[in-house]
Amino acid sequence: MFRGRSLPWILTGIVAASWLGLLLDPMVGPLLLALLAAFTFTLSIVLGAMGLGMAGMVIHSGSVRLLSWIQRKARWPDE
Repeated sequence: MFRGRSLPWILTGIVAASWLGLLLDPMVGPLLLALLAAFTFTLSIVLGAMGLGMAGMVIHSGSVRLLSWIQRKARWPDE
């Protein structure tokens, strides 16, 4: 009946229409928007922490490489 490529688009349209119907409902819409806002806020906090952690790892590994390069190039008087 339906080709294989059109079925995901039809299912996506059905899901989008049902969510749009829920968001436009005056009783359920504000609750769903509040849940979406809370999820977005939580996700932004988690991604911000991950970004800071990755930046700290990059700074740490760069400083370790720089210090090892300085130690390798340095000539001490007793050598």
